[in-house]
Amino acid sequence: MGKRILISVFFILLIGISIVLGYRFHQEKQLRLALQQVYTQQEQSRYLRAKADSLLDANAFEDALYYYAQVDSSRGSNLTQQHAAFIINLIQAHNRKADSLFKLNFTLKRELRKEFEKLMQAQSTTDTFRIRLDSMFNELNSLQNQIAAAGLRESSLVDSLNTWRTSRQFRQFVVDDSVKIYYLGPVKDNKANGFGYGIIASGGVYEGEWKNNRRHGKGKYTWRNGHIYDGDFSEGRLEGFGTYTFPSGEKYVGNWKNNLREGQGTFYNENGIAVLKGEWVKDKFKTNKLPVSPER
Repeated sequence: MGKRILISVFFILLIGISIVLGYRFHQEKQLRLALQQVYTQQEQSRYLRAKADSLLDANAFEDALYYYAQVDSSRGSNLTQQHAAFIINLIQAHNRKADSLFKLNFTLKRELRKEFEKLMQAQSTTDTFRIRLDSMFNELNSLQNQIAAAGLRESSLVDSLNTWRTSRQFRQFVVDDSVKIYYLGPVKDNKANGFGYGIIASGGVYEGEWKNNRRHGKGKYTWRNGHIYDGDFSEGRLEGFGTYTFPSGEKYVGNWKNNLREGQGTFYNENGIAVLKGEWVKDKFKTNKLPVSPER
């Protein structure tokens, strides 16, 4: 009887130990699984954070924010809001910088367009002048060929043509007002002398008589804005008698002195009707009487 009791107790203890050992084994397994899950989450979090940082460096803000949200969900934190605020600040700074660069680019393009238009106007005037020169030389060549073909070998005429051609030289020089002039015509003592053509760098074309690199004698000056003076020049100035025509069609016909209307002259409106006739002083009409009756 006592032996049976001992055997029963032994089996009961054995069963109890088995239950305890099984429970401990189950707990250790759960702990290992939990540790492995934590390690996996940490690895995944590090990967997502590195991915988000690389996208942020590449200015891919929306993608970076998505990965930061994944990091937060794996950690159970609220870092996404912090990163979102940081990214928004970056985007705003980026947009401000882009707006500033856009405005600067627009300003530079506008200034460049103005300078280009000025250059094109000057180039147009230069091209017109060169076309006229080419046409003149072509006419000279044609005339000389016609003389040769007709058997006209008059040495004086041929020599005159050759002298005219060879005496026309290109020159560049600067006058006292620091304006560069491109000149084609006769040269004497290395200066423009005689009838020649000049392109003024500040905007204008002159054809007429020259003396020592200055417009002197009869000539015609055309400005870039369409104003035209045809008349007498002295030492580069409008002086003597001449006609000044405005783009509107109005014109002044009379005397000049030192680039100003001076002496007797008549001002015509765009219809060719004389509206002022009399004495002018320093570019102003002085005669103390009403404008003349209309005349053509």
